[in-house]
Amino acid sequence: MEYGIALTPHIPMRSAPEEEAEMVSELLFGEHFKILQREPRWLLIENCFDGDQGWIDWKMATALSEEEALALDNAPEVWAVRHPVADIRRKGDNYPIRVSMGTILPHYDAQKSEFGIGDQVFTIAKRAVIQIGPSHIRALIRTAELYMNASYVWGGRLISGLDCSGLTQVVYRLNGIDLPRNARQQIACGEPVERFEDAYPGDLAFFAKDNGKITHVGIVYTPDSILHCSGDVHVDRLTAEGIWSDRLNTYTHSAPILRRFSSLKKRK
Repeated sequence: MEYGIALTPHIPMRSAPEEEAEMVSELLFGEHFKILQREPRWLLIENCFDGDQGWIDWKMATALSEEEALALDNAPEVWAVRHPVADIRRKGDNYPIRVSMGTILPHYDAQKSEFGIGDQVFTIAKRAVIQIGPSHIRALIRTAELYMNASYVWGGRLISGLDCSGLTQVVYRLNGIDLPRNARQQIACGEPVERFEDAYPGDLAFFAKDNGKITHVGIVYTPDSILHCSGDVHVDRLTAEGIWSDRLNTYTHSAPILRRFSSLKKRK
């Protein structure tokens, strides 16, 4: 098996090996991947973090040995960028690599504030870094608030543009909970909350079409509001009937299906 890693701020993952194909997701800096297929100029890859697949431009990939990939898979500590935007600097290069919140820092050394892959060494300000681990609801909500007003971009996972499940995936990742890429996959995570009256901040709220297909997800912000990405990241009212938009003066989504993560502590 061949592997690679993203050492640019992000790499678009497309539905087909062509620039015009839709972006289905994107790799963030520091995420490594399996190479499933090669075509001229294109690689079909699988993100080792969430298993999502797509085509990337081969010029944007950095080769990674199988040994290095396994070391990243089994890393005892995972460190990530906690600020909306941060600068990473490659030693020997005067220009910063500007990355988004949720960026992974492979083999990060907290004492030196640096990390590296192969012969490349990078530095980053300590204040911009967080060690991913068990978290609490208040911290998760604060993380989600940092995305307020970010634009909706189909397939996006960046502070500059992301979709509904990209928002929930990165927010929960930074708080120690790994989610799959898409809402239809995320609904299988956590534990069900049977009654709307029991909704609690930090729960995930899912929404389906009439045919039962899950098409949207957001984060319960207060028991009667939701923080989600729909047009942009904002807060709407949440009721047993669905999401009420004061902007549009109508319900935009159907009755919520709630999931909870017991690993999130309620108070701290």
